[in-house]
Amino acid sequence: MKRLCFLVLVVALSSHQLTRLHAGDLTGQGASQETPAMAGREVCSAKKLTPTTLPSGKVQVGILFGVNRFQVMGMAKPSAGGETLIGLPHNLAVHGDASWNRIFGLHGAGLAPSPQSPGIDSAYVGADVNLYDAGSGLLWSIPNRTRIVPYLRGGGSLIRLTVGVRLGEQSFSDSGNRFAGSFGGGARVHMTRESGLLVDLRAFRGIDMLWLVRCGGGFFYQFK
Repeated sequence: MKRLCFLVLVVALSSHQLTRLHAGDLTGQGASQETPAMAGREVCSAKKLTPTTLPSGKVQVGILFGVNRFQVMGMAKPSAGGETLIGLPHNLAVHGDASWNRIFGLHGAGLAPSPQSPGIDSAYVGADVNLYDAGSGLLWSIPNRTRIVPYLRGGGSLIRLTVGVRLGEQSFSDSGNRFAGSFGGGARVHMTRESGLLVDLRAFRGIDMLWLVRCGGGFFYQFK
């Protein structure tokens, strides 16, 4: 009895397969050539909504807004900047970036008149200290199959520190340049295949320069 049931099952499956082949011949499409590997790739591509890394040769631009903390200053100050990435093989990318960082600001403070300081009165006291950086380096994206793509980065930057002070009618200014190394990390959060949100944390340190730490967020777009 069991043997008879098995033979009936084999005949039914064979008839179903012949019907599929015949239908393919009638439509001109032929028999299906799908393999388990092909089916697996289709499933993976359907789940993989966004690229895991920046493809080689593709260009990404981004803008960042955040805060910085200079080692000698107690309070965080605003920062803003932009960056451009060009994809390389092996999940790498070369990046170039520039930013402005406010270090210190004081405006409109009063100063009592002093006979020993002619020209300096209570009209105005102001001070501005800003740090600008422009640099490049390498970025390595950590591959995964989610919308969040973490990365590590490192490179070098040219730092320019400017200082401006005004006391009454007198003003003073100075500036200096330094070379600094930078390192950090962050993540791209894909909202679509080509665009999304950026989260970035970086630290800068150079010769005769204190630590500068910058944390920011923003937006990016990858050109097709």
